[in-house]
Amino acid sequence: MSQNTDNKTLELPEIINAVSSEFLHLLKHLDPDFTIENITFDDKVAIYRKGAFLGLNCDHSRLAYIPIARLNRFNLPSTSTLTNSLPIFLEMLLPYNVGCKELRSSFAVQTTVRRALAATGVILPEGMIFKLEQHFNTPKLDIKHIKTGIADVYRLPRLQNGSLGSSCMQGKPEKYFEIYDNEPAIGCLVATDQDGYLVGRAITWQVDSGATCCDRRYGTSSYIEEALVTYAKNNGMYCKSNNNYDEVDSWQGANDRLTSISQSVTLTQRYDYYPYMDTFRYFNTQDKLLYCVDDINHNAMLNSTDGYTTLLVCCEECDAFCDDSEISSIQGMDICESCVDAYYHRCDHCDEYDHYDNMTATKDDDRVCQTCLDNHYQTCDECNGYVLDNDIYHFGCGDICAHCVEGARP
Repeated sequence: MSQNTDNKTLELPEIINAVSSEFLHLLKHLDPDFTIENITFDDKVAIYRKGAFLGLNCDHSRLAYIPIARLNRFNLPSTSTLTNSLPIFLEMLLPYNVGCKELRSSFAVQTTVRRALAATGVILPEGMIFKLEQHFNTPKLDIKHIKTGIADVYRLPRLQNGSLGSSCMQGKPEKYFEIYDNEPAIGCLVATDQDGYLVGRAITWQVDSGATCCDRRYGTSSYIEEALVTYAKNNGMYCKSNNNYDEVDSWQGANDRLTSISQSVTLTQRYDYYPYMDTFRYFNTQDKLLYCVDDINHNAMLNSTDGYTTLLVCCEECDAFCDDSEISSIQGMDICESCVDAYYHRCDHCDEYDHYDNMTATKDDDRVCQTCLDNHYQTCDECNGYVLDNDIYHFGCGDICAHCVEGARP
């Protein structure tokens, strides 16, 4: 940038070239198709903040800094003359060398990049923000696929950030993870940084169909989680597409996906304790089978963070296994909520559930159970409708309901 700039008014292209060229070059390097038209800004935040420019110095080891005094040499045009796609300055909020201790946490990089953009009102597409996070977060990751010692992973020192920092099973008793160390079908992807700290992990499953499935990824940042996905796919694994505890949407490989989302894992034995399972949580205790979808064959759920198995109750109507909270006792039988809604009705007289097949419609369009029908209703000899005992009149010609009596009057 020229030092002879006092009282000079730069045209917009000159400002871009003189002040923002490094930052724009970085964006172009990260995405060759990126153009300045992809940038917008928040009108509520001043573009020309007195600060510094978010960029890299020549060797890309430290973020470049432009002193406030140098910015003040220019008579910059007012923001009102700018189009909504041409922000120029970014406040300097990342003063660290990327390799220094302060930024070894990828979470710190991630939040600071977004703070820098938000503080200056600069709005980039989410995909570009993610690329910037990846660019500044360049720790040397060591990712391994281990088959033994998985329980030890849950006791490794770790950074308290991201989804890994909030994992419900980190630090739980070792006995909860016995299944991980004893089942040949179970492995674990482990990501550590250059200091040996755990920054990411993911359980893997050798499913009965022969494929290897990578379960939910936990990391100190989205960058770590994506690095685990890349490693898994590059090594022939299929990753759970939705990275959460919901049922799997699909199993995605490097170039294809598994034809069926429904996968199972056959265990070699049963265990006294089980960890909370994000995906393969449907358990058939008899056949020692784990399922990743709500299959009718399971009778237990591995959804406890306290190591126990949630045994399910079998619905006597449809034979499905359900949580105890979803079961109603009707006529001495265990019935699930779905079957209650589909096949059962509350008696309009006693307010107890009974099967639709056992219900009878009355003269007043109520539906009553057989017990109430026998004890509290009679049949009108005129219309053959069922009416309450109190609504029947007894004549020599028969028992007549009030409605028929009223209709017979002249």
